[in-house]
Amino acid sequence: MQPIFLKGRPFSSINFWMSRAHMRSSTHYDPHHNLLCVVAGCKKVTLWSPSASPFLYPMPVYGEASNHSCVSIEEPDYSSYTRAKYMKEYSERVVLNCGDALFIPEGWYI
Repeated sequence: MQPIFLKGRPFSSINFWMSRAHMRSSTHYDPHHNLLCVVAGCKKVTLWSPSASPFLYPMPVYGEASNHSCVSIEEPDYSSYTRAKYMKEYSERVVLNCGDALFIPEGWYI
């Protein structure tokens, strides 16, 4: 079922991800919408809107992973990334259980 806020809006691509409880990727955003489905266990997910980008220090635009954050979420280096100390204030946390799905709009960091 299409989310209500997308009704009537065309989109060309959506990424569909299935995950187990402890699978993790680096903090990044995608240029397409995403649907994250948990197939076993429960998963804690942290999201940031595109407006939180300055706190996540995206990698250089012309690099290989320009959609990834330079900051380690688990062990941030606040001396190198001073704005990162505010990143949790701008985050949204959700817990997904087996069978749950989360729609992640394009440009949102996860």
